[in-house]
Amino acid sequence: MPEIRTPRGWAPGAAGTSSGERLEALAQHFAARGADAVSAGQQALGAVAGIVRREAFVMAYGDCFFIVGVVLTAMVLLVWLGRRTAPTTGRL
Repeated sequence: MPEIRTPRGWAPGAAGTSSGERLEALAQHFAARGADAVSAGQQALGAVAGIVRREAFVMAYGDCFFIVGVVLTAMVLLVWLGRRTAPTTGRL
């Protein structure tokens, strides 16, 4: 799996770590901060869920920009290829 970098430096598969190894490292981190084994595991899962959610929002934001770009490009092409109308000289 290719290495993926994020603003915080970690993503699933980054630096050759598996998800289980990363969860274990996070659980050990939370246990070192005073959490018991069960709550440390839950906090680790919550931390990974937060990272995944944040990265999904970033990807969705990029997808929205892509869609807006495609729509704007299509609108410019439609205006450029459209027929001009003859100017009206009569009164309304």
